[in-house]
Amino acid sequence: MEKRNRTVGIFGCGLLGQIVARGIANGLVPGYRLAGVTDANASLAQALSAETGGAFCANLDELLLQRPDHLVEAAGGGALKSAALSILQAGADLIPLSIGAFADEDFLREVRRTAQENGVRVYLPSGAIGGFDLMRAASLHGRLQAAIANDKPPRSLQEAVSYPLPEDREEPLFSGSAREAIARFPKNVNVAVATALATNGPGETQVTVASCPELSAPRHTIRLEGDFGRAVIQVEPKAGENQRSSTLAAYSVLALLEKLNDTIVFL
Repeated sequence: MEKRNRTVGIFGCGLLGQIVARGIANGLVPGYRLAGVTDANASLAQALSAETGGAFCANLDELLLQRPDHLVEAAGGGALKSAALSILQAGADLIPLSIGAFADEDFLREVRRTAQENGVRVYLPSGAIGGFDLMRAASLHGRLQAAIANDKPPRSLQEAVSYPLPEDREEPLFSGSAREAIARFPKNVNVAVATALATNGPGETQVTVASCPELSAPRHTIRLEGDFGRAVIQVEPKAGENQRSSTLAAYSVLALLEKLNDTIVFL
């Protein structure tokens, strides 16, 4: 018996949402069909709909009427917090890119409860980093210390500070927990919260943020040490057009969809 194509909705039609929608429409991950797209900027959604063949939806409610199996969020942390419960209650699995929203323990608790009550799941893509399998295994092994350093070019952090960042020297901007980091840099450190969720939690995972003029793209360095041993994971993904997000994050969603529909699965 032939399997039906699973359907995907896109909530947020900026650069990352566009990459995911095009990947599905172009068959990059077989077995999926684009159900529809929506964005607060209707012109973005209309253009993406016309390009990919997914239905244009004026708002999230219209997108949910398309009954997508999976809904990819690429609209930002505030939009995710407003929409997540409705998405899950509608019976769609949620694939969020704004993982930083889950640093809010009350929100995370409500999302978990709602998903369980409605028989759906929340799948966290690896985004601009990797090694979730190692992080989870190390966490289960026993004692674990986890930290992530986020080093970025000044232009990608400039709007997060109130003074011009120097172009001739490194400027440390933050040191603290992942929960504190996402509150201070809501558009810049989703990867820190993802690392925290995979290891010791947002309150116990240490994060640093620095402006580094010598970099042309972000550099994320995760350090793990514990009963399992030691590990360093360093990723230097190319930045997208907005300099805050890596296009690798969008491809991590496509890789996740591939994994969900494949026979041999890398975990």
